[in-house]
Amino acid sequence: MMNDWMSEGPPMTILVVDDEEPVRTFVSTVFRRDGYQVLSADSALRALELWRENRETVDLVVTDFHLGRPTAGALIDAIRAESGICPFLVLTGAMSEEERAAVGPKVVGILHKPVRHAELLAAARRVLFGVVSRE
Repeated sequence: MMNDWMSEGPPMTILVVDDEEPVRTFVSTVFRRDGYQVLSADSALRALELWRENRETVDLVVTDFHLGRPTAGALIDAIRAESGICPFLVLTGAMSEEERAAVGPKVVGILHKPVRHAELLAAARRVLFGVVSRE
């Protein structure tokens, strides 16, 4: 169901990146049901391809931190080098202090898996609309 604040203009687009299909499907479904357009990728390489094909419409990237090679950090750096402004939310099951220190300044938020439906939407709304969740 589309929210009132999204009813003006085209839907916002979120690029979801996770190498675990069940997580990618869950996150994508949460956003689609809330009225977002969703692109999904199972790797950093595929995500970069999708971003390059849709750079004018991607409003937010939600990525797993532990993607393998190339890493989520490399994906963030590549997109930042090309756009400079695309916001990122990172999902992670675990993250060391060193990893947090390295990626933290490059992203707008870090959410810990398993992430709840309401928590995921609230984080995206804060980034995209400055809206605090009413959930």
